[in-house]
Amino acid sequence: MKTIMTTAVLSLALAGAPAFAQSMGQGYDMLIASLESELASYGYTTEQLDGLRLSQIAELRLLFDQDSTPSQSQVDVIIANPGSE
Repeated sequence: MKTIMTTAVLSLALAGAPAFAQSMGQGYDMLIASLESELASYGYTTEQLDGLRLSQIAELRLLFDQDSTPSQSQVDVIIANPGSE
């Protein structure tokens, strides 16, 4: 009986994993999309943004949210430094 309950609980827990992964992917895509036009004015292309880590995207989003016109060097430093995730 205990094995059946454990299996049932694990099955329910794992059933939500694909939906969570899909929503994470959609969130990442939304963050990228929100930065595309802003970063285009700094000379960055969509292809360059595809290689950014989530931490870099979050830093850039925060930078643009805090300062509507950050300096080119501020943007370049974030993009050039992938950090560690």
